[in-house]
Amino acid sequence: MHDYAGSFHVHTSYSFDGNTGVEEIIKAASKSGVDFLVITDHFRLDAKLDGWEGWHNGVLVLVGEEISPRHNHYLALGIEKPLVFWKKSSKPQDYIDAVNNAGGFGLIAHPDHTGAPKHGVKSYAWNDWSVKGYSGISIWDMMTDWQEKLRSPIKSVFSLLFPAWALSGPKEITLKRWDELNRFGRILGYGEIDNHNTIRKYPGFKIRIFPFEVAFKTIKTRIVLNEPLSRDFDTAKRQVFSALKAQSAYVSQESWNSAKGFNFEISSGAAKAGIGGGLELEGSAAVSISLPKKGKIRLVADGRVVAEKTSDRLEFTASKPGLYRVEAWQRIFGVYKPWIFSNHIRLSVNTLKKEN
Repeated sequence: MHDYAGSFHVHTSYSFDGNTGVEEIIKAASKSGVDFLVITDHFRLDAKLDGWEGWHNGVLVLVGEEISPRHNHYLALGIEKPLVFWKKSSKPQDYIDAVNNAGGFGLIAHPDHTGAPKHGVKSYAWNDWSVKGYSGISIWDMMTDWQEKLRSPIKSVFSLLFPAWALSGPKEITLKRWDELNRFGRILGYGEIDNHNTIRKYPGFKIRIFPFEVAFKTIKTRIVLNEPLSRDFDTAKRQVFSALKAQSAYVSQESWNSAKGFNFEISSGAAKAGIGGGLELEGSAAVSISLPKKGKIRLVADGRVVAEKTSDRLEFTASKPGLYRVEAWQRIFGVYKPWIFSNHIRLSVNTLKKEN
């Protein structure tokens, strides 16, 4: 298997609130171990139109649009022209349908964003869960996680100086909703940074919030492929999008250690499935989980922890069908910090075979 790190939800100077050019962002991505980069400027595809989509400095650059009205922000991928323009108001189901009709697919961004009221940052949460037709939701957003720690001047300064330490992982409400959504469909869980390299001005000085060299080392979405990522752009683009649609991916926070080498698979009888896959339960199933280095591993089935171990490996025998996924923490300075969150593997029962 081949494991590639991607960084989602990146804003360039093409966005009204972006501060960094594409070339500088690509250099930072290359230095930070990013294999593919997903640029999603607000309501525009200028980076694509100006020829930035492709291989640059060893990084595969993909360009989508962030449809970002007051609430219900949506990352539209695989489209050729912007579908919603600045200040145009639409119902989320309308632009989900528009993206699908244009041959693309979309991901719900920062669904449980709360903002930072003390710093004038509003909430940009997703508030319409009657929609359908989307391909995934963000389960961990760097900016959402970090902004929630800005509750006092002291905590704000600490979080600014040690941003990775401030990250506490996906919200329980987000994971619970994601597990529930996957009971009725196949919904990718991905990670994003939503980074703008924001400049905040204060009396006498100004600071940059998350230079890209810092942001790119935090939350990544890693895809797992059966073959190496092609150097042909069109082929590589199809490989990345296919892996995302198949949920062959996991989310990681890599400020301290890379997650590359993480493995999660389930076998039953002669069949075997990896992340995003599924298989029929033949009596029982063997679950195998391995980490690049020792950590705290949790196996979650249908939203409930069924096994936990502090090691670089966990083996478990599953006797029930369900949606299985992995959570892992790494020990940093004596404290367990969130590290890896996988997409699901589905264990099912053939009801016809069972009745016979």
